[in-house]
Parts: sequence; C-alpha cells; structure tokens
Amino acid sequence: MLIVVLSSVILSYGGVSVFVIIFSIYPIALVLFQEANIPKRVIPGAIMLGAGSFTMTTLPGTPALTNIIPTKYLGTTTTAAPMLGAICALIMFTAGMLIFTAYIKKLKANGEVFALGEKDKAIGLSDVNMDDLPPFGLSVIPIIPIVGTILGIRFSGIDIDSVYSVVIALLLGSVLTFLLFRKRLTEPKEALRTASEGSISAIMNTSSIVGFGGAIRLVPAFQQFVAFATGLSFHPLISAALAVNIIAGITGSSSAGITIFMDSMAQNFLSMGIEPQLLHRIAAMAAGVLDSLPHAGPNVTFLMVTGLTFKEGYPGIFFATCIVPLIGLICALLLAFMGVC
Repeated sequence: MLIVVLSSVILSYGGVSVFVIIFSIYPIALVLFQEANIPKRVIPGAIMLGAGSFTMTTLPGTPALTNIIPTKYLGTTTTAAPMLGAICALIMFTAGMLIFTAYIKKLKANGEVFALGEKDKAIGLSDVNMDDLPPFGLSVIPIIPIVGTILGIRFSGIDIDSVYSVVIALLLGSVLTFLLFRKRLTEPKEALRTASEGSISAIMNTSSIVGFGGAIRLVPAFQQFVAFATGLSFHPLISAALAVNIIAGITGSSSAGITIFMDSMAQNFLSMGIEPQLLHRIAAMAAGVLDSLPHAGPNVTFLMVTGLTFKEGYPGIFFATCIVPLIGLICALLLAFMGVC
C-alpha cells in the first residue's frame, strides 16, 4: 500500500498526469497487492491517494493545473502558503494511510482476498520485464530538476511568471529523461505520437474548461450563485471554500471548479481582505474535495482500466479524493485562522 502511494506521489509531484499515472502504476500495484493479498478493489484508492489528493492541490510547488491556475488571477506562485501547504499535505498523507489501513482490515475480515480480473492476466510484470527496468536511483533523477527549478525560482526571487517556471521545469525534466534513457527508447516515433496525443488532449480539455467557465459566467442563475456565495455569513475563507467545492462538484473537475471560481469570484473575496496566498491555497484544496464524485472523468477511466464496478472500486476513490482532502481543507482553515501561511 505504502509503495503504491509513494510511487504515485513521486510521479504526480514530478508533473505526470493522473491519467498517465493510472496506466503506469496499475501493473505494479497488481504485483504488490497480489503478494500482500490485499483485495484488488483497494488499488484505485491507493493510487489516487498519492496522485489525486495532496500532491494535486496542497504540496507547495506542485505543477498540477489546479495549483497553477490561481497564479494567473492572484499574482501568487505555485508555492503559495508553503508552511500551511506542507503541514496539511503531511496530515492528509497520514490520514489517508490510517483510513486505508482500516479499510483493508475490514475487507480482509469480511473474507475478501486478491483476485485477478480477466484483463489483468495480460498485464502482469514478468521477471524479464523487471530485469530490463533501469535502476531506481537513475529513474528518480529527472524529477529533481523539475521540483528544483520550481522551488529554486520561487525562493531565489527571480521575477518570472509561475506558468513559465513550470513549463521550463517540465522541459528540463523531459530533456534529461531523454538523455538518460534514449538507448532504451526502442520506438521513438511511437513515443512521440503517444506524447503528442496526450498533450493535445490535455490542451483541449483545459481549453474547454476555460470556455465552459466563460459561458457559465453569463448565465443569470450563476450570478445569483455568486451573490449567494459572497453574501454568506461565514468567514470569507470558509465562504470561498464552500463556493469552490460546489462548483467543482457540479463540473466534476477541480481545474474547472477553480477556473470558474477565480474568473468570477476571486476579486470579490480579495476585496474582503483575504490574503492572496491563503486564498490560493484554500481554493486549490477546496477544488480537490468534491471534484471526484462518481461522474468525474478520471473515476470512469480508472474503473474501466481495472475492470472494477463502481460498487467495488469507488469507495476507495471516495476515501482518497473526497474524505482525505476534506480533512486537509478543515485543517487548512484552522491553521489559516491561527495565522499560519
């Protein structure tokens, strides 16, 4: 369980898309969970705990879209509220591991064991595959310039747009990856084709989200919702968190939720005296709470890949991407009220 979570954390913090992580980690998780006799239905939640919770919204410097979007509206950086983010990430990781440890014990007590699905028999890693893999240390090296560049630009005070800093960091990581493993790239054309398709898909998805947000702003009912959210008699930070949560839940996307919120409400909340760094981090964390309801795209994709039904696989996803982020968000609000930033 811990190996799967940490592997997902490393890839996610290194800028790898959740959709790619699903396909990358699933075969490894199958081998590990089979050896530990952990029910297969836990795998989606385990991977999403590492890739779709604190690394996506909470860890300072994460290159996830949900963490980048606020920088364009608030003038912040991807490392906004670093102390608060780091503490909450640790809390979310710990809470997630405790929840899943209890969940696995309950499943085993009910007599559930690991069982391969029909699709899984063709996925498993053989000893030959394992022997052909590069050393672990060498595989981790490309992530170092990604994280190092993002954090280095932030703490050195270099005046550069946060989006460009992430682009530069990911470009360095990609170039280094190619230089280190070019001899292992047996089909470069196929790799370029797959990467291009993935990037175009990501660009189109992001563009559609921005367009959707622009259309939503023009709907009279949404203007009423803006007035409702900004007029709540809670502390402005709590009102902002609730607003982002609701929008992310409706759209089924954290990036859509935070884009619409930033585009239509951020200035209203800033005018209430909220510190931009706090609004950035709280909004990003709130966007990752209700974004993973059953209709969210990654959930459908993950269950399709694993061959699990919603009844089997979704409880773990819900724990990892809704309950754990909610715990983190509550802790973040408490820390913000205590002056931690």
